[in-house]
Amino acid sequence: MIHMKSMERKFRISVGLMICLTLTIISNSCIANPSLSIREAHFELTLAITPEEHAKGLMQQTHLNEQQGMLFIYQQPQHLSFWMKNTKIPLDILFFDEAGQLLEIHKEIPPCAKTPCKTYENKHPAQYILEIRGGLSDKHHLKPGDVFELDFK
Repeated sequence: MIHMKSMERKFRISVGLMICLTLTIISNSCIANPSLSIREAHFELTLAITPEEHAKGLMQQTHLNEQQGMLFIYQQPQHLSFWMKNTKIPLDILFFDEAGQLLEIHKEIPPCAKTPCKTYENKHPAQYILEIRGGLSDKHHLKPGDVFELDFK
């Protein structure tokens, strides 16, 4: 039964993101800004889909409120490396598998003042990465095993 649930979640996430990506290509916008919920926390998302968006991430952003996050989407689970070059605020980085299950968290990552910047990597292949304001994963008691839900309004 657990295996079926995981497959259903992967399918639901994939279909929702595929519709969003198709609409983005056609009309330069998704249905609406998607949101993500995990436990009691809810985040309005900015999506990072292209290699250019992945590289830019939240660079130069000076504020991120408690309801904002950036979801990095990759075509398949993989090992990734993030750094905080040109990032102005501390972040939590959450790594999720293809079914939306939280694998690991890097907490309160400080901005990088000068290069070389420290890198933050996942131990387990991840397909989705959520960046949120530093400290929020502790505030919302997020932990490995939690599962996110996407809403495409």
